[in-house]
Amino acid sequence: MANEKTEVKKPIASTEMDLGLFEATQFKHRTQEIQVPSLKKFYPKNTIPIIIVRNLEGAEIAAIDLEVGMNKEARKQVADIASEDVVKAMKTLFHFISGDDVPDSHVRALNIVHKGIVSPAFTFEGVVKLATTYPIEFKQLFNTIIQLTGLGAIEEK
Repeated sequence: MANEKTEVKKPIASTEMDLGLFEATQFKHRTQEIQVPSLKKFYPKNTIPIIIVRNLEGAEIAAIDLEVGMNKEARKQVADIASEDVVKAMKTLFHFISGDDVPDSHVRALNIVHKGIVSPAFTFEGVVKLATTYPIEFKQLFNTIIQLTGLGAIEEK
């Protein structure tokens, strides 16, 4: 018996998913707390400053893609004709980011972070200010939201 080898079977690829089980399963957002010590001055004393983020859903990702496209088109059309008040209204209503120097990837990141923050409840303008004034923390939030989105939702227990 000492010479017997236990044969380990390698898993094989399968398309035989239990779709009934999948469709009956309840899911919730995957969340994570991110410590942001550099923002400590904006939190109550004697607390550990955190921002809670979550994964995004497919419809939210599609909406972000649409917002990026709308922002790009709006920048083209507004450049020559809009007054300062119109641009300000567009920023508020449509999360419009003005300026030719703002890459689409940054507009996408702003929208991802805005949709992915659970708490505290940032406005879109607050997310823009966070990205401008604390770019490392902003990038950390962005990266975590992307990672959580890639992992998907979690099963409710």
